[in-house]
Amino acid sequence: MGLKRSRAWAGDTCTAMDEPISLKFVNRRIGELTKKYAAAQTADARTSAIVEELSQLSIVRDELKKTQRKIYTTEQPTERPKMETLFREMDKLARQMTETRRENRDRSEIVNEITRLSFLADSLSKSTNSQ
Repeated sequence: MGLKRSRAWAGDTCTAMDEPISLKFVNRRIGELTKKYAAAQTADARTSAIVEELSQLSIVRDELKKTQRKIYTTEQPTERPKMETLFREMDKLARQMTETRRENRDRSEIVNEITRLSFLADSLSKSTNSQ
């Protein structure tokens, strides 16, 4: 898994975080779809499919960033490995999603699994912070 260094703010201190390559792929695909959408702003049936994929990818990107942030801001160091495991699985699925054609039935399963992992990360984060 390739990573790119970025900075994130945790309270008053700035910590280095590794940005996964999947975010690069997701951002690139969002850019491609935005260009396609701008070029196809007619009543073409493909336009709604492009908008749907853009929406999915944007949500996945936001969830990846949110989960990554939780890893570095968790108050319980013992919970960090669990969050990292969830994040790695989400990262793998996001990359798989960008490589899966929109028409492929497996794509919706990938999106559902990313959503499930995101809810699990939220739940883990909330239970950790309430202790």
